[in-house]
Amino acid sequence: MILTKRFPYRVIVSWSAEDEMYIARIPKLAGILGLDDQDPARALRQAVARGQEALAVLADHQQPLPEPDEGGKKFSGQFYIRLLPEIHASLREWAEEEGLSMNALVSHILTVATTQRTVLPQRSRLKPPRQRRPSQAA
Repeated sequence: MILTKRFPYRVIVSWSAEDEMYIARIPKLAGILGLDDQDPARALRQAVARGQEALAVLADHQQPLPEPDEGGKKFSGQFYIRLLPEIHASLREWAEEEGLSMNALVSHILTVATTQRTVLPQRSRLKPPRQRRPSQAA
């Protein structure tokens, strides 16, 4: 299925250690899932395709559709990041080794990190932010 416009509902993708697969779910469309044991992006695409099919069935039967989640900021899917030149070079080399564009490699890395939420240390181990002292007016 080709997506011609942004899917209007939030899709949550997470890794299930119990099921050993990525599970994509759409909170406003209960029971609609995308599943894949290797690729979180594939699970997401599967959930979106099934979500579109469910919405079409609801519309065909004149059933009310859930309110879209688009109320907030819209994202273009692009952002720019500054890296140390050494990291940039390392990513370029890694992408070449894998036969991928650097964009595809970084997108995959970020997708996996986002779905597994394992990159950062647990918040309980992080130091609380430093409190700024109020400035003393003379």
